Amino acid sequence: MKEDLTYSVFCRRLQEIISEKLKGGIIVKQRRIQRNNGVEADVLLFSSKSGNLSPSFYLSAYYEKYKAGYSLEELAQQIVFSYQTEKLVQSDASLCLTFESCRDRIFFRLISHERNENILSDIPYLPFLDLSIVFYLLIQKEKESIRSVRISRYLMEQWGLNETDLLKIARGNTERLFPRRICSLSAMVSEMLGNGAGESRKIEGLLPEQYENGDQKEPYVITNHMGINGAAVLLYEHVLEDLGVLLEGDYYLLPSSIHEVLAVPADIGNRQELRNMVHEVNITCVDREEILSDQIYYYSVRENIIRKY
Repeated sequence: MKEDLTYSVFCRRLQEIISEKLKGGIIVKQRRIQRNNGVEADVLLFSSKSGNLSPSFYLSAYYEKYKAGYSLEELAQQIVFSYQTEKLVQSDASLCLTFESCRDRIFFRLISHERNENILSDIPYLPFLDLSIVFYLLIQKEKESIRSVRISRYLMEQWGLNETDLLKIARGNTERLFPRRICSLSAMVSEMLGNGAGESRKIEGLLPEQYENGDQKEPYVITNHMGINGAAVLLYEHVLEDLGVLLEGDYYLLPSSIHEVLAVPADIGNRQELRNMVHEVNITCVDREEILSDQIYYYSVRENIIRKY
């Protein structure tokens, strides 16, 4: 019969087993890290003399697998295999932390400024509305997931750069690595329903009744081709102008999450109604780590300006 371990004991035992398997100068450490919006997570990290970047293995996810029936030995073997595979990927890509090896992998994300003040003092960022533009280094990109590390202020200074330099570099990289995807709401909801109806409620909940009844011009969803951190597409060249053409005039932007933003024509409802909807969806439908903002934004076609509204 499988032993029923508490989370803390599970983490310690798993670390011990992995350390035993990975001999030869590799140290396995357990750390608690700060993720988006103040969310904390326990991870396993690996360090060696090579100094290569270590993938993070989130212990809560492996504990769920343990509770579902996997043994400690099986989980340790999975992590060791993933770590060794990652080492090969890094070796093949000659990945290190010199600027020349990293410059084509620097990209940006949009996050809440207020919810992340605890980490912004240690990382380079630029303000955008009530949000912050932050910078990451892409480690690995797969079909439906990515691995990345946040760029620290120390690393930026080692490269001899400032925030404006990072933005200039990241602007081209981000759109190349994560091409924009702007599609109608009905197309997005149909796709989500094909993968399970739960996710579609997050976006549908942002819409006033007249949209759900088809009485108004259809909104558009702004994201990237992976649907991961797609709110950053708002910073891509000409995206705001292109939305003005699609919606035939001024429009509101409603932040669904860090992964997507909804654009609706300006002749809808009132400002307070829209803000209340965004706030309600954030409370009821969006994971804390994925909330972008409780604000709504307004884009003026004539002025070519986006502002908090």
